[in-house]
Amino acid sequence: MSSLTSTPESKNDAVNASQLQAVIEAIKKNPLLQALIQASLSATVEPPKRAMFSEKQKTLLESLFEKTTYPNHQQMGEVARKANLSYKQVKRWVQNQRYRMKRQRNVLSPSSSI
Repeated sequence: MSSLTSTPESKNDAVNASQLQAVIEAIKKNPLLQALIQASLSATVEPPKRAMFSEKQKTLLESLFEKTTYPNHQQMGEVARKANLSYKQVKRWVQNQRYRMKRQRNVLSPSSSI
């Protein structure tokens, strides 16, 4: 027996390769698909911009947090309006501040693990 005899797997591979080649040729002939592929390849994903809060904004945010660590929607909306920030920015700042407080408490008094 010859090692070059074709098996069902090699026939399937040949069919798949020819189908793939046909798809590639169809894409090459279609300018719209070419443009779409080029656009997706050149698209860059940028991380979101970090907010740099002004002193006034920090003061308003800290004042809110001193009053309550869990402000309601209305309180956060009011601070957002006064500080010229979005509600989402205020909400995220409050969440991050709670996390910072929790982390700081854990650093100052770590639980003993035996």
